[in-house]
Amino acid sequence: MPKLNATVDIGELRIKGRITRDAESEIGLDIALPAGKSGSLTARSAADVGQVDLAAGHGILVGDQVDVYWSGGQAHLFDVSAVNGDVVSIEYGGGDDLPAQGTAVIVSLIVETNNAYITGNLLALLAAECDRRGQVHFTPYPDDGAKNIALAAGELWRWISREDTTNPLSGAVVDHVYCSCGEAQAGTLKIGVAYNT
Repeated sequence: MPKLNATVDIGELRIKGRITRDAESEIGLDIALPAGKSGSLTARSAADVGQVDLAAGHGILVGDQVDVYWSGGQAHLFDVSAVNGDVVSIEYGGGDDLPAQGTAVIVSLIVETNNAYITGNLLALLAAECDRRGQVHFTPYPDDGAKNIALAAGELWRWISREDTTNPLSGAVVDHVYCSCGEAQAGTLKIGVAYNT
């Protein structure tokens, strides 16, 4: 049975609690995330189309998918349409509009985790924590757009059934989980899912 233990220090008090949920199945993922690549947005022809100039040896290839991070924003699941040396062309991402030309960015290859077949409406508990800034993408089948979660470095993100918040996977049947690191240092991401079948 999945459990969430919480401690709040406030007003000279320490408040502790535990939340449990019944679930028939659980998934735990511990994922090594490669460092993102530092660069600059050198061209921007649309809100989701642009070019980035990266350092030599970036390793990004045509056909890859990447997330893009910058101060104050992030976007996800861009297709790499061309690579000319250090200049990488990206298109058709989601999330925030690309920033102004000349903005410093981090471009991160997307990591695909083990397939996870989750019916979102049966979700009991979902938690994620990354030691770096990052993103997680839960991709439904049939694909009607990824369900995205933005993670701040070192902060626990969680959703629990029966709380007054919207289920992030409502209506989805997830068959792939993708993620990336939004910093120029490698990171570690942990994801826990508890659900019924």
